[in-house]
Amino acid sequence: MTSQHVIAIDLGGTKLLAGLVDREGVALRRTVRPTDLSGEDALLDQIEHAIGEVGSDGFGALGVGIPSTIDQRTGCAVSSVNIPLADVDLRRQLERRFGVPVMIENDGNAATLAEHRLGAGRGTRHMVMLTLGTGVGGGLILDGRLYRGAVGAAGELGHITIDVDGPPCQGSCPGGGHLEALASGTAADALAERFARERPEGDLGRAAAAGRPATRAKCSSTSAPSSAPASRASSTCSTRRSSSSGAGSRARESCSSSRPGGSSPSAL
Repeated sequence: MTSQHVIAIDLGGTKLLAGLVDREGVALRRTVRPTDLSGEDALLDQIEHAIGEVGSDGFGALGVGIPSTIDQRTGCAVSSVNIPLADVDLRRQLERRFGVPVMIENDGNAATLAEHRLGAGRGTRHMVMLTLGTGVGGGLILDGRLYRGAVGAAGELGHITIDVDGPPCQGSCPGGGHLEALASGTAADALAERFARERPEGDLGRAAAAGRPATRAKCSSTSAPSSAPASRASSTCSTRRSSSSGAGSRARESCSSSRPGGSSPSAL
């Protein structure tokens, strides 16, 4: 493997997928595992371990798509809804760890850009994409360019309110009635479990009684060549929790030390 290869990371609220990719976009090696949501340190360790696993023979750059609001001036993950990541200078941390250029992008934006350049959106000037997974995200292409908006969250379509009396949103989002709360994979899981309980004579009820999961299967760790695209998960919202690490935790790159002018996340 040479500098002609890059590593791509697709981190979601359900799974983490890492692949070693060549210039033609073919995944030469890949690994997938359930996302470790136990805490920030554990999640960062998992990202680094996945990179080391698929990039053991060397790579020239690293691209990371995460379900977070990103400050593109600094590469900081400012806040997240469905993963324990907030106020982390992820780009600097990974550059120091692996010694290669690193690009950090919201995963919905990354999926949108890929679809516009390589998929169904090729040749279009304007495009809207919805990404369904643990949450609901999305992205916007306007005049042929990715549009992030003033704070990098223009494509967070999953947090549009579609039912003012709807259920609370998931993760750390304080809203309710959002598209994510009603149409995400997490919402579909909850609905399937409810129908299985309420209608034991139905297909879902019979599946549950037979010991088969009524909801989607969890992923397991694998490593094999593949050219298939990674599926995307999750999203962000306006008010989020922070992650804290206890005593004895890893050295942490905080966004506050590298943010221009010491701006607060709310001002980004």
